[in-house]
Amino acid sequence: MAAKFLIVCIGLGLFSSCVTLGKFRAKEDEARRYQDEVADLARRHQATLAILDTTTDDLTANMAARRSLERDTTQLHGTVASLRTSNADLAGVLRASNAEKDFLIAAMTQARQQQDSTIGVLRHELSTAGDERARLISEMEAFGVQSASSLAEAEANYQDLVTGLQDEIEQGQIIITSLQNRLTVNIVDQVLFESGEARVKRNGRQVLENLANVLRTISGRQIQIEGHTDNVPISRRLQSLYPSNWELSSARATHVARLLIEELGIDPRRVSVVGFGEFRPVATNTSEEGRRRNRRIEVVLLPYEEPPFVEVPAPADSVGDSLVVPADTLLTPADTALAPVDTTGSE
Repeated sequence: MAAKFLIVCIGLGLFSSCVTLGKFRAKEDEARRYQDEVADLARRHQATLAILDTTTDDLTANMAARRSLERDTTQLHGTVASLRTSNADLAGVLRASNAEKDFLIAAMTQARQQQDSTIGVLRHELSTAGDERARLISEMEAFGVQSASSLAEAEANYQDLVTGLQDEIEQGQIIITSLQNRLTVNIVDQVLFESGEARVKRNGRQVLENLANVLRTISGRQIQIEGHTDNVPISRRLQSLYPSNWELSSARATHVARLLIEELGIDPRRVSVVGFGEFRPVATNTSEEGRRRNRRIEVVLLPYEEPPFVEVPAPADSVGDSLVVPADTLLTPADTALAPVDTTGSE
Protein backbone atom coordinates (compact mmCIF):
# COMPACT_ATOMS: atom_id res chain seq x y z
CA MET A 1 0.00 0.00 0.00
CA ALA A 2 2.91 2.40 0.88
CA ALA A 3 4.71 1.50 -2.33
CA LYS A 4 1.67 2.45 -4.27
CA PHE A 5 1.56 5.75 -2.46
CA LEU A 6 5.25 6.52 -3.30
CA ILE A 7 4.69 5.79 -6.92
CA VAL A 8 1.75 8.15 -6.88
CA CYS A 9 3.91 10.83 -5.32
CA ILE A 10 6.72 10.40 -7.83
CA GLY A 11 4.24 10.67 -10.58
CA LEU A 12 2.87 13.83 -9.10
CA GLY A 13 6.37 15.22 -8.79
CA LEU A 14 7.19 14.56 -12.35
CA PHE A 15 4.16 16.31 -13.57
CA SER A 16 4.12 19.02 -10.92
CA SER A 17 7.66 20.12 -10.29
CA CYS A 18 6.42 23.44 -9.37
CA VAL A 19 4.63 22.04 -6.16
CA THR A 20 5.90 23.67 -3.00
CA LEU A 21 7.45 21.85 -0.11
CA GLY A 22 4.59 22.75 2.15
CA LYS A 23 2.14 21.24 -0.11
CA PHE A 24 4.37 18.26 -0.40
CA ARG A 25 4.49 17.82 3.25
CA ALA A 26 0.80 18.32 3.49
CA LYS A 27 0.37 15.66 0.91
CA GLU A 28 2.87 13.54 2.73
CA ASP A 29 0.89 13.94 5.94
CA GLU A 30 -2.24 13.18 4.07
CA ALA A 31 -0.55 10.12 2.62
CA ARG A 32 0.45 8.99 6.07
CA ARG A 33 -3.11 9.47 7.24
CA TYR A 34 -4.26 7.47 4.29
CA GLN A 35 -1.62 4.92 5.15
CA ASP A 36 -2.82 4.81 8.74
CA GLU A 37 -6.38 4.57 7.58
CA VAL A 38 -5.41 1.81 5.19
CA ALA A 39 -3.56 0.03 7.97
CA ASP A 40 -6.56 0.51 10.21
CA LEU A 41 -8.81 -0.74 7.48
CA ALA A 42 -6.47 -3.71 7.03
CA ARG A 43 -6.69 -4.46 10.73
CA ARG A 44 -10.42 -4.03 10.68
CA HIS A 45 -10.52 -6.23 7.60
CA GLN A 46 -8.50 -8.89 9.40
CA ALA A 47 -10.80 -8.53 12.39
CA THR A 48 -13.79 -8.76 10.08
CA LEU A 49 -12.26 -11.84 8.48
CA ALA A 50 -11.73 -13.34 11.94
CA ILE A 51 -15.27 -12.45 12.83
CA LEU A 52 -16.40 -13.90 9.51
CA ASP A 53 -14.47 -17.08 10.22
CA THR A 54 -15.99 -17.23 13.68
CA THR A 55 -19.39 -16.49 12.20
CA THR A 56 -18.83 -19.20 9.59
CA ASP A 57 -17.94 -21.68 12.31
CA ASP A 58 -20.94 -20.59 14.27
CA LEU A 59 -23.08 -20.88 11.17
CA THR A 60 -21.71 -24.35 10.48
CA ALA A 61 -22.38 -25.30 14.06
CA ASN A 62 -25.82 -23.75 13.84
CA MET A 63 -26.50 -25.58 10.61
CA ALA A 64 -25.47 -28.85 12.26
CA ALA A 65 -27.60 -27.96 15.26
CA ARG A 66 -30.45 -27.10 12.92
CA ARG A 67 -30.12 -30.42 11.12
CA SER A 68 -30.07 -32.13 14.51
CA LEU A 69 -33.07 -30.10 15.56
CA GLU A 70 -34.81 -30.99 12.31
CA ARG A 71 -34.10 -34.65 12.96
CA ASP A 72 -35.29 -34.20 16.51
CA THR A 73 -38.33 -32.32 15.24
CA THR A 74 -39.10 -35.09 12.76
CA GLN A 75 -38.71 -37.64 15.52
CA LEU A 76 -40.86 -35.50 17.80
CA HIS A 77 -43.48 -35.23 15.07
CA GLY A 78 -43.48 -39.03 14.86
CA THR A 79 -43.65 -39.26 18.62
CA VAL A 80 -46.48 -36.72 18.68
CA ALA A 81 -48.34 -38.65 16.00
CA SER A 82 -47.80 -41.86 17.94
CA LEU A 83 -48.92 -40.14 21.13
CA ARG A 84 -51.98 -38.79 19.36
CA THR A 85 -52.80 -42.31 18.15
CA SER A 86 -52.21 -43.66 21.64
CA ASN A 87 -54.27 -40.82 23.04
CA ALA A 88 -57.10 -41.67 20.65
CA ASP A 89 -56.83 -45.33 21.64
CA LEU A 90 -56.76 -44.39 25.31
CA ALA A 91 -59.73 -42.10 24.77
CA GLY A 92 -61.61 -45.03 23.21
CA VAL A 93 -60.57 -47.29 26.07
CA LEU A 94 -61.58 -44.58 28.52
CA ARG A 95 -64.98 -44.22 26.86
CA ALA A 96 -65.41 -48.00 26.92
CA SER A 97 -64.26 -48.04 30.53
CA ASN A 98 -66.69 -45.25 31.38
CA ALA A 99 -69.49 -47.13 29.64
CA GLU A 100 -68.52 -50.32 31.45
CA LYS A 101 -68.26 -48.37 34.68
CA ASP A 102 -71.71 -46.92 34.13
CA PHE A 103 -73.03 -50.40 33.34
CA LEU A 104 -71.37 -51.84 36.44
CA ILE A 105 -72.69 -49.00 38.57
CA ALA A 106 -76.20 -49.59 37.21
CA ALA A 107 -75.81 -53.35 37.74
CA MET A 108 -74.48 -52.80 41.25
CA THR A 109 -77.32 -50.40 41.98
CA GLN A 110 -79.85 -52.92 40.70
CA ALA A 111 -78.12 -55.73 42.61
CA ARG A 112 -78.12 -53.62 45.75
CA GLN A 113 -81.80 -52.84 45.29
CA GLN A 114 -82.51 -56.54 44.77
CA GLN A 115 -80.34 -57.34 47.77
CA ASP A 116 -82.20 -54.79 49.87
CA SER A 117 -85.49 -56.23 48.63
CA THR A 118 -84.30 -59.78 49.32
CA ILE A 119 -83.07 -58.75 52.75
CA GLY A 120 -86.45 -57.17 53.43
CA VAL A 121 -88.24 -60.32 52.29
CA LEU A 122 -85.89 -62.52 54.32
CA ARG A 123 -86.35 -60.33 57.38
CA HIS A 124 -90.10 -60.57 56.94
CA GLU A 125 -89.86 -64.33 56.42
CA LEU A 126 -87.53 -64.60 59.40
CA SER A 127 -89.98 -62.65 61.50
CA THR A 128 -92.83 -64.80 60.19
CA ALA A 129 -90.74 -67.92 60.77
CA GLY A 130 -90.04 -66.73 64.30
CA ASP A 131 -93.74 -66.23 64.90
CA GLU A 132 -94.47 -69.60 63.30
CA ARG A 133 -91.73 -71.23 65.38
CA ALA A 134 -93.17 -69.70 68.53
CA ARG A 135 -96.63 -70.90 67.49
CA LEU A 136 -95.33 -74.39 66.72
CA ILE A 137 -93.46 -74.53 70.01
CA SER A 138 -96.62 -73.47 71.78
CA GLU A 139 -98.64 -76.06 69.85
CA MET A 140 -96.01 -78.73 70.49
CA GLU A 141 -96.03 -77.95 74.18
CA ALA A 142 -99.81 -78.04 74.16
CA PHE A 143 -99.74 -81.22 72.06
CA GLY A 144 -97.23 -82.71 74.48
CA VAL A 145 -99.56 -82.01 77.34
CA GLN A 146 -102.52 -83.24 75.30
CA SER A 147 -100.59 -86.33 74.15
CA ALA A 148 -99.58 -87.13 77.70
CA SER A 149 -103.19 -86.67 78.76
CA SER A 150 -104.42 -88.78 75.82
CA LEU A 151 -101.92 -91.53 76.56
CA ALA A 152 -102.92 -91.51 80.21
CA GLU A 153 -106.57 -91.65 79.17
CA ALA A 154 -105.86 -94.45 76.68
CA GLU A 155 -104.03 -96.40 79.39
CA ALA A 156 -106.96 -95.92 81.74
CA ASN A 157 -109.38 -97.06 79.01
CA TYR A 158 -107.19 -100.08 78.33
CA GLN A 159 -107.21 -101.05 81.99
CA ASP A 160 -111.01 -100.62 82.09
CA LEU A 161 -111.39 -102.94 79.08
CA VAL A 162 -109.02 -105.53 80.51
CA THR A 163 -110.81 -105.43 83.88
CA GLY A 164 -114.33 -105.53 82.40
CA LEU A 165 -113.54 -108.32 79.93
CA GLN A 166 -111.17 -110.37 82.09
CA ASP A 167 -113.14 -113.61 81.72
CA GLU A 168 -113.37 -113.35 77.93
CA ILE A 169 -109.64 -112.56 77.73
CA GLU A 170 -108.76 -115.58 79.85
CA GLN A 171 -110.98 -117.81 77.71
CA GLY A 172 -109.22 -116.57 74.54
CA GLN A 173 -112.38 -115.06 73.13
CA ILE A 174 -111.05 -111.50 73.12
CA ILE A 175 -107.63 -109.96 72.57
CA ILE A 176 -107.12 -106.30 73.55
CA THR A 177 -104.25 -104.27 72.09
CA SER A 178 -103.18 -100.67 72.49
CA LEU A 179 -101.12 -98.88 69.83
CA GLN A 180 -100.63 -95.12 69.36
CA ASN A 181 -103.77 -94.02 71.16
CA ARG A 182 -105.76 -96.72 69.32
CA LEU A 183 -107.44 -99.40 71.41
CA THR A 184 -108.57 -102.55 69.60
CA VAL A 185 -110.87 -105.26 70.98
CA ASN A 186 -110.40 -108.29 68.73
CA ILE A 187 -113.30 -110.78 68.96
CA VAL A 188 -112.96 -114.07 67.06
CA ASP A 189 -115.94 -114.70 64.82
CA GLN A 190 -116.84 -118.11 66.26
CA VAL A 191 -117.71 -116.39 69.54
CA LEU A 192 -120.23 -114.14 67.81
CA PHE A 193 -121.47 -115.98 64.70
CA GLU A 194 -122.35 -119.36 63.38
CA SER A 195 -120.55 -120.36 60.20
CA GLY A 196 -121.83 -118.34 57.25
CA GLU A 197 -124.17 -116.30 59.46
CA ALA A 198 -124.19 -112.55 60.15
CA ARG A 199 -126.56 -112.53 63.16
CA VAL A 200 -124.96 -112.57 66.59
CA LYS A 201 -125.63 -115.81 68.47
CA ARG A 202 -126.76 -115.95 72.12
CA ASN A 203 -123.33 -116.59 73.67
CA GLY A 204 -121.90 -113.83 71.54
CA ARG A 205 -124.54 -111.42 72.78
CA GLN A 206 -123.28 -111.92 76.35
CA VAL A 207 -119.77 -110.98 75.24
CA LEU A 208 -121.11 -107.85 73.56
CA GLU A 209 -123.14 -106.95 76.67
CA ASN A 210 -119.97 -107.10 78.78
CA LEU A 211 -118.18 -105.00 76.17
CA ALA A 212 -121.03 -102.45 76.05
CA ASN A 213 -120.92 -102.10 79.84
CA VAL A 214 -117.30 -100.95 79.54
CA LEU A 215 -117.89 -98.81 76.44
CA ARG A 216 -120.62 -96.81 78.18
CA THR A 217 -118.09 -95.77 80.84
CA ILE A 218 -115.55 -94.56 78.25
CA SER A 219 -116.09 -91.05 76.90
CA GLY A 220 -114.24 -89.12 74.23
CA ARG A 221 -113.82 -92.16 71.99
CA GLN A 222 -115.23 -93.01 68.59
CA ILE A 223 -116.23 -96.66 68.20
CA GLN A 224 -115.38 -98.16 64.82
CA ILE A 225 -116.63 -101.69 64.22
CA GLU A 226 -114.61 -103.54 61.58
CA GLY A 227 -115.59 -106.82 59.90
CA HIS A 228 -112.85 -109.19 58.62
CA THR A 229 -112.91 -112.60 56.92
CA ASP A 230 -110.45 -115.18 55.63
CA ASN A 231 -109.86 -115.62 51.90
CA VAL A 232 -112.10 -118.64 51.45
CA PRO A 233 -114.78 -117.79 48.85
CA ILE A 234 -118.44 -117.69 49.89
CA SER A 235 -120.16 -121.03 49.34
CA ARG A 236 -122.77 -121.28 46.59
CA ARG A 237 -125.46 -121.80 49.23
CA LEU A 238 -124.81 -118.32 50.69
CA GLN A 239 -123.87 -116.38 47.57
CA SER A 240 -127.41 -115.10 47.15
CA LEU A 241 -127.08 -113.37 50.55
CA TYR A 242 -123.37 -112.54 50.48
CA PRO A 243 -121.92 -112.52 46.96
CA SER A 244 -118.41 -112.03 48.38
CA ASN A 245 -116.49 -111.67 51.63
CA TRP A 246 -117.03 -107.90 51.37
CA GLU A 247 -120.77 -108.32 51.97
CA LEU A 248 -120.27 -110.88 54.74
CA SER A 249 -117.74 -108.75 56.67
CA SER A 250 -119.91 -105.65 56.28
CA ALA A 251 -123.08 -107.46 57.34
CA ARG A 252 -121.44 -108.90 60.45
CA ALA A 253 -120.00 -105.47 61.46
CA THR A 254 -123.41 -103.88 60.86
CA HIS A 255 -125.26 -106.43 63.00
CA VAL A 256 -122.80 -105.91 65.87
CA ALA A 257 -123.24 -102.14 65.57
CA ARG A 258 -127.05 -102.40 65.57
CA LEU A 259 -126.99 -104.65 68.61
CA LEU A 260 -124.72 -102.25 70.52
CA ILE A 261 -126.85 -99.24 69.55
CA GLU A 262 -130.42 -100.56 69.56
CA GLU A 263 -130.26 -103.00 72.48
CA LEU A 264 -127.19 -102.15 74.57
CA GLY A 265 -127.45 -98.36 74.70
CA ILE A 266 -124.37 -97.18 72.79
CA ASP A 267 -124.69 -93.65 71.33
CA PRO A 268 -125.01 -94.10 67.53
CA ARG A 269 -123.14 -90.82 66.93
CA ARG A 270 -120.02 -92.52 68.25
CA VAL A 271 -120.34 -95.61 66.02
CA SER A 272 -119.11 -96.29 62.49
CA VAL A 273 -119.03 -99.54 60.51
CA VAL A 274 -116.35 -100.80 58.09
CA GLY A 275 -116.16 -104.04 56.12
CA PHE A 276 -112.64 -105.05 55.05
CA GLY A 277 -113.41 -108.52 53.74
CA GLU A 278 -110.31 -110.67 53.40
CA PHE A 279 -107.89 -107.84 52.67
CA ARG A 280 -106.50 -107.03 56.12
CA PRO A 281 -105.39 -110.38 57.49
CA VAL A 282 -103.52 -110.68 60.79
CA ALA A 283 -102.26 -114.20 60.04
CA THR A 284 -101.60 -116.48 57.10
CA ASN A 285 -104.55 -117.98 55.26
CA THR A 286 -102.61 -121.15 54.44
CA SER A 287 -103.50 -122.80 57.74
CA GLU A 288 -106.74 -123.39 59.60
CA GLU A 289 -105.40 -121.56 62.67
CA GLY A 290 -104.45 -118.53 60.54
CA ARG A 291 -107.83 -118.44 58.82
CA ARG A 292 -109.55 -118.69 62.20
CA ARG A 293 -107.63 -115.66 63.45
CA ASN A 294 -108.47 -113.69 60.31
CA ARG A 295 -112.23 -114.27 60.77
CA ARG A 296 -112.89 -111.63 63.40
CA ILE A 297 -114.73 -108.51 64.52
CA GLU A 298 -112.57 -105.65 65.76
CA VAL A 299 -114.07 -102.92 67.92
CA VAL A 300 -111.62 -100.02 67.63
CA LEU A 301 -111.66 -97.04 70.01
CA LEU A 302 -110.31 -93.89 68.38
CA PRO A 303 -110.03 -90.26 69.53
CA TYR A 304 -113.44 -88.73 68.98
CA GLU A 305 -114.10 -85.43 67.22
CA GLU A 306 -117.63 -84.06 67.41
CA PRO A 307 -118.71 -83.08 63.86
CA PRO A 308 -121.29 -80.35 63.35
CA PHE A 309 -124.76 -81.64 62.47
CA VAL A 310 -127.83 -79.96 61.06
CA GLU A 311 -131.37 -81.18 60.91
CA VAL A 312 -132.56 -81.81 57.34
CA PRO A 313 -136.38 -81.86 57.11
CA ALA A 314 -137.81 -85.07 55.73
CA PRO A 315 -139.62 -84.92 52.35
CA ALA A 316 -143.37 -84.34 52.52
CA ASP A 317 -144.16 -87.86 51.25
CA SER A 318 -141.71 -89.62 53.56
CA VAL A 319 -142.49 -91.26 56.88
CA GLY A 320 -140.27 -91.05 59.95
CA ASP A 321 -137.97 -88.69 61.73
CA SER A 322 -135.89 -86.02 60.08
CA LEU A 323 -132.46 -87.00 58.76
CA VAL A 324 -129.37 -85.80 60.63
CA VAL A 325 -126.35 -85.17 58.38
CA PRO A 326 -123.05 -83.30 58.74
CA ALA A 327 -123.36 -79.56 58.14
CA ASP A 328 -120.89 -79.58 55.25
CA THR A 329 -123.12 -82.05 53.33
CA LEU A 330 -125.77 -80.49 51.11
CA LEU A 331 -128.80 -82.66 50.44
CA THR A 332 -131.99 -81.81 48.63
CA PRO A 333 -135.24 -83.54 49.56
CA ALA A 334 -134.85 -85.67 46.44
CA ASP A 335 -131.30 -86.61 47.45
CA THR A 336 -132.52 -87.55 50.93
CA ALA A 337 -135.25 -89.79 49.54
CA LEU A 338 -132.97 -91.54 47.03
CA ALA A 339 -129.71 -91.77 49.00
CA PRO A 340 -128.95 -95.50 49.68
CA VAL A 341 -127.72 -96.74 53.05
CA ASP A 342 -124.05 -97.75 52.84
CA THR A 343 -123.05 -100.41 55.37
CA THR A 344 -119.60 -101.03 53.93
CA GLY A 345 -117.95 -97.79 54.95
CA SER A 346 -117.70 -95.49 57.95
CA GLU A 347 -120.32 -92.79 58.28
